[in-house]
Amino acid sequence: WDDMEQLNANDSNETHDRVAEMQAARGWSPAQYEGQARLAWADKKGIDVQVMLPTLGYMPYRTAMQQGLREVAFEALAAYNTWAAQQLEGCTDRLIPVTLVDLGDLDWSLNEIARMRARGSRVVQIRAEPAGGKSLAHPDFERFWSTVVDLDMTIMLHVGGGRAAVDPGWIDNDGHPMDFSLMYNAFVRRLVPELTLSALILRG
Repeated sequence: WDDMEQLNANDSNETHDRVAEMQAARGWSPAQYEGQARLAWADKKGIDVQVMLPTLGYMPYRTAMQQGLREVAFEALAAYNTWAAQQLEGCTDRLIPVTLVDLGDLDWSLNEIARMRARGSRVVQIRAEPAGGKSLAHPDFERFWSTVVDLDMTIMLHVGGGRAAVDPGWIDNDGHPMDFSLMYNAFVRRLVPELTLSALILRG
């Protein structure tokens, strides 16, 4: 946060230099987030097309939601979406920015999808869990699915985009906490998107 406060106090050239310093200190490479640098990296690896996942870009949203700051959380999603589109501008034929939405606010999500589609996104990531207490197969979400089809976009479910409840007894056995982490990653994380897909299939 102190770094960001300092950035706000600097002019644009100084800000750019400071950002570069911060990124280098954290071991970040421009190929991780800048379009042209990423294309050069992809060419070396023989990769034609990539969907660019948000990773750390999702964290401010999740943190704000955990703190009950819903409005801030949605602003964080929109800010990330805008940043991703800016970073990949002119490269979206090969590098596809993922649009993040929250179906707890369907109208907001539909507007965000349309806005990002115009900026080159063709993938929408949704949380693989009920929204507003309703299954994603509920008729109320038909507007969402129809919009995605009309805009020729693809839905992405991420194994980290939801959480399945697990009995704490699985780790209360004098074992190391990492044992639970390994078990969760190996078996439980996939259950959330599997439940979503099952609900959609069973409801037709």
